[in-house]
Amino acid sequence: MLLIRTLFALSLFIATNTYAGLDDLSIESPLRGDYVIGVMTHDQRPLVLKDGYPEKQIGGYIKGMFRTRAGTYTNSDGPVADELSEGLRGFFVKQKWLGVTTLATSSNEARTVIEARIKKAALKRTVLVTINDLWTESYRNTSVTYSFSIAVVDSSGVELAKAEHTGIHDTSQWGDEAASEIFSKLIMESLAKPEFTSALRG
Repeated sequence: MLLIRTLFALSLFIATNTYAGLDDLSIESPLRGDYVIGVMTHDQRPLVLKDGYPEKQIGGYIKGMFRTRAGTYTNSDGPVADELSEGLRGFFVKQKWLGVTTLATSSNEARTVIEARIKKAALKRTVLVTINDLWTESYRNTSVTYSFSIAVVDSSGVELAKAEHTGIHDTSQWGDEAASEIFSKLIMESLAKPEFTSALRG
């Protein structure tokens, strides 16, 4: 009986602490709104831009008895930027915003192109996430090297609030779940800041 209870408790712990891919971010926030906002993720990783790595690749992955390196890909097998944008869109929809639209981007676009797209959309607010580095390496546990920014911009592309996140995240999650875990945590922290709340509600 004790073993059954232990296994049940363990399964409950895993169920409530397992992260899905970037397209299903686990974010909590008291934010509410009554207008349409935009969501855009801009992938600026040098390995993707210069070395021909596919946009859907998150980073490195060590596996197997001899630690053979192989690629780590997104949950949806699509570009990292697309999957993260979809995760943010889904988050805002769940948080009772009336409307969210995803503004498409790709890794080879300059910042001026991104700003032009934001201006053309003419939405009151857009959440813009820029990925500068994302590398996931796993053996027994996982280390995620990350560098990204999250900003709230107005219809003219002017930044109203911005947070930079750079570091190494150690976790028991694997692959894209490890990346999702740190993105969820840091995006949630950013959105909880008074300047972000004010910018989104303004």
